[in-house]
Amino acid sequence: MIYQYWSYICAFGPHPDDVDIGCGGTIWQATQQGKKTIIIDCSSSLYATRGTEHERREEAQKAWSILGAHERINLMMQDCHFADTHDQRHRIVTVLRQYKPEIVLVPHHRDRHPDHAILSTIVYNACFLSWLTKYISHDDTDTPQTPHRPRLILAYQIWNDADPDIIMAISPQALEAKFHAFQSFHTQNPTNQHAFDYFRSRATVLWFRIKQPYGEWFCVINEKLGITSFDHLISGYR
Repeated sequence: MIYQYWSYICAFGPHPDDVDIGCGGTIWQATQQGKKTIIIDCSSSLYATRGTEHERREEAQKAWSILGAHERINLMMQDCHFADTHDQRHRIVTVLRQYKPEIVLVPHHRDRHPDHAILSTIVYNACFLSWLTKYISHDDTDTPQTPHRPRLILAYQIWNDADPDIIMAISPQALEAKFHAFQSFHTQNPTNQHAFDYFRSRATVLWFRIKQPYGEWFCVINEKLGITSFDHLISGYR
């Protein structure tokens, strides 16, 4: 399959702050480039060790204003109860058919938090169901939705390491926006300097591999990438 352009991205996170940590720089940068970006938090982090659901919602709104995404919504699925069930797949299908993203971002399927790993599977399966003509879903007004097939599903890195398929070059400004968004979740990061140091060093290691200012890590999980010219591979290389 040939991917010549894209304009619309949906980033799914099981909890508020996961998208910000995993691909916040990419979201900020894509928005600055005129792409339409949607952040979809799937739960309110009811079982988070620190903070309340209300505080987490306020923090997510502040982070949203920093990253500049067009929308940030919360599906209010139950924290720590993510499972690859029909009901949870269906909830994601309705969102995919509502926003019709060309690119979908999800956590990597191997991560220390079970919710991170299982959401990757749920969204992947929902992307398949979303373009089935006979699979029926309705929007909030009970209007039947039309099928939609995302072009590309990418997994972003939160904690665990793997060998990335794509390293997205991000600017120093994008990295700082990512950090400011992450810092908005102050109830989760009372002593967060070590986390900032870790994420900065990770972004720098990725920079070294692609010879760009900083990088964020992605794996392709639905199809192989196709190109029409080697220019696509080396346009950002120096």
